[in-house]
Amino acid sequence: MKLFDYYFHNLFEIVKERNGYMYEVKYLTMDKHSQFIIFAFNCGSSNEQEDNNGVFHLLEHLILSDYNINKELHNVYLDAITTKEWTYFLFITKSENEIIKKINYIIDTLFSLKITNESLDNEKKIICDEIKNRGYFSNFKQLFNRLMFNGTSYALPTTGKSETVINLNIKRVQNIYNKYYDFNQNFRVYCSSEDICTELSNKLSKIEKRIEFNNKLGVIKHSIRPISKSINKKGNEFNLSVATIYTHMSDYDAQLLDLLGNCLFGAKGLFVSKLKKDCGIYNIQYIYDVYKDFSLFGFGISTNRSNYDRIILCLKELINEIHDNSNMLNSIYNDVLFTKSLEVQYYKNNIFDLIRLVNEMKIDLDITKLPNIEVQINELYNYIFFKSNWFGLSIGDNINVEDFLDKIDIKNKV
Repeated sequence: MKLFDYYFHNLFEIVKERNGYMYEVKYLTMDKHSQFIIFAFNCGSSNEQEDNNGVFHLLEHLILSDYNINKELHNVYLDAITTKEWTYFLFITKSENEIIKKINYIIDTLFSLKITNESLDNEKKIICDEIKNRGYFSNFKQLFNRLMFNGTSYALPTTGKSETVINLNIKRVQNIYNKYYDFNQNFRVYCSSEDICTELSNKLSKIEKRIEFNNKLGVIKHSIRPISKSINKKGNEFNLSVATIYTHMSDYDAQLLDLLGNCLFGAKGLFVSKLKKDCGIYNIQYIYDVYKDFSLFGFGISTNRSNYDRIILCLKELINEIHDNSNMLNSIYNDVLFTKSLEVQYYKNNIFDLIRLVNEMKIDLDITKLPNIEVQINELYNYIFFKSNWFGLSIGDNINVEDFLDKIDIKNKV
């Protein structure tokens, strides 16, 4: 299944059905060659003044407005969203070659914005309308944000009343733009292919400035080739697909991700391995049931005491791992955008409760008050799996499913 066509098309269709508010779906129904670049700028609410988030929301609008005027970019679709911590700009086009040709324009769009009093006043009016109609408009944005960007709050609530936006003067907006939309600032970039990543990196390097690559520059492999296999036992049929992501991450984050995999998946279904020595690129593979939107790892978390104890032990181990650095999870949950299905994404309304609790060292592992071991296991599984998205996803790859099933010993689990 096509990652972007599936993800965005279904997302916006659902939004249209539920809220009646529309972005044009036609822009998002792209073929299997669709490619993307995502820039993420930190606009954290902890950054200096309280109204910073409102300024970043204004800047998001100004960049989008300026972009729409730029005729050079009409073949590249752009959307954006500002949350409490980040502003994301998504550039999507139909082919790798097309987006590579537009890289210079994309960079100019973000880093060469000309702010005028007229453009500022126009966008202020639009944002004030959004605030006025918050109950209607923000529901759409909240859904978009919850499904796409880690579930953090959308920007509107932090802009306060309309007066907060109206009172932002051009000097303050310009100063914030100059400070944060600068090559000397750390920002994150996501690409849909290694070639795009390389080309963009070369362009940015020629400017002789630094960026933050994912932990470095994240590369999500975009070749979508589903592999399926049916296993039938006692009338139960499971359609299995292998999922793969390639990403840059630190060795420490990879170890943590591996630990989380052990915590979540009793069948040893998550594998984190380095592609080449000292290259910093990790290959993450796992397997899931395409019909149930459940990972087959669920069969590893069966209703027996040994697995229950193992999960608890892993959770305690996780807490010990992050005890000295409560921010170490950021590079995982802030840098990852995709999960395997819209349905699983829908459960992300409280997705980061677990991470927040663990970061604050307040996670409660005592679930013995629940009526029985089955309920305890289900509760723990739902708590961890459905409220967790530490890794990205790209379906398929030329992996021998038989070998993969043998490797993780899944046959004994089903």
